[in-house]
Amino acid sequence: MKKIPSTLAYAFVLLCALSTQLTATTQSEKSIKHWTVSHLEERLAEIDNELPQLSQLSLRGGVGAIGYRSTWWQDSEDNTWIEVQLDHTVSIDCVVLAPTIWRTSKDGFQADAFPPAFRILAGTENDPKGQVVAEFDEHDTHLPRIAPLVIPIEPMRAAWVRLEATQLSTRYYDNYPCLQLAEFFIFSGTENVALHQTVRASSNVTGVGGAWDQRYLVDGHSPYLMHSGRGMHSQPFKTKTGERPPLTIDLEDNYPISRIRLHALEQDDTVPQVSAGGLGIPEHLKIWGATDAPFTDPILLFNYRKNSIYDSGPFIEFTFPEQHVRFVQLLAQEDNNSMPLKSIANRIGFAEVELLSRGKNVAEGKPAQMEYTQLEWMRPLSALTDGSNLYGKLLPIRKWLEELALRHELQTERPLIVAELSQRYAQQKQRLRLMTSLAVAAVLIVVFLILIERNLRLKLVVRTRKRIAANLHDELGANLHAIGML
Repeated sequence: MKKIPSTLAYAFVLLCALSTQLTATTQSEKSIKHWTVSHLEERLAEIDNELPQLSQLSLRGGVGAIGYRSTWWQDSEDNTWIEVQLDHTVSIDCVVLAPTIWRTSKDGFQADAFPPAFRILAGTENDPKGQVVAEFDEHDTHLPRIAPLVIPIEPMRAAWVRLEATQLSTRYYDNYPCLQLAEFFIFSGTENVALHQTVRASSNVTGVGGAWDQRYLVDGHSPYLMHSGRGMHSQPFKTKTGERPPLTIDLEDNYPISRIRLHALEQDDTVPQVSAGGLGIPEHLKIWGATDAPFTDPILLFNYRKNSIYDSGPFIEFTFPEQHVRFVQLLAQEDNNSMPLKSIANRIGFAEVELLSRGKNVAEGKPAQMEYTQLEWMRPLSALTDGSNLYGKLLPIRKWLEELALRHELQTERPLIVAELSQRYAQQKQRLRLMTSLAVAAVLIVVFLILIERNLRLKLVVRTRKRIAANLHDELGANLHAIGML
């Protein structure tokens, strides 16, 4: 009677061991290979929830400045560097690198000649050697990419920032090693302090057509469109052909203004595009500021001249010494070399006008004034200061670039998690089938053992009966024999 419980206990232990094997995993923060299935599922849900809330990675079209290119007749180990010299020592806390993008025949758009190994140095005027604030090698996973690379650093005072390529990659065109970069951002809080600053480099190739030059590293024109993908989209405002009246924005109070950002009219998404870009932005534009509406004491904030087609982009940003103004006026200048009035490009219009006061757009929601011919197809002047463009809400430049970089990281991580989950699910199904087979086998073994045990018990009962019968027979025979003798 003691064999049945022991057999059932053995089968129960076997099933528990199989169940434990299915759920046991080791934890590791370095590799998703060591994450639990529940952790992978939670991370996948987080990524799917976060991706729709990030800016879309939309690339520019048309014609524009490309960026910086070093010489390509060099070894991949040559000392190649670029340095941005700031006009004064300022606190910095982030560097963003926008890669030059090439359309490859195999993988589509990819970063072209972006260094696989490099380091970022920063220092002051009294510290020409500087200190290394970030370093990447060929084992880092920052390539391949088309998104900007955001490099947060510890806040520090700096008058220059340098990128030194410790290893070069080859460009797709001819497989020559070189260094290419579309834009070099240096942030102090939300402000790009590298904008229009002096650039030095170990070498500089201007290229045919003038689209390559080291000065384009800090012109503020990246390969991307500001496509936040959220909020209400806004149609741009533009006058009819041949009209370029002054545009005045009333901030309704005095603000210290130090930056102006003009968002160009968005191009239609046709192939090819209607124009080369910069439509609506005059080739010569003066921006005035004043504290009163009649502009009795005007202050010239910025004098913009478009010297070539490469001086325009999705938005143009101007910096100038801080001025306290309430009214800002944009006045197109008629130069001798201006386009004829019948030209479709001879008009004024913007997707948005941002007036930045210490990183904040104080023009949002403020009234704009312009004397122009009102036509049925024209959008209201309020479109110039509604804080949105054709793709949705406008974001601070740093936040926009960080979202693009985060989108790249999440889109790179998601397929790895999906593949790992698929492998785990397949392993679970295989183990479940194995466990089911073993469970059935264990049940059959238990049933077989129970039958054997029952058979043994029956045999024991028969033997007991036979022994009792024999004993009774012997005792009865002895009793009859005794009776017979008596």
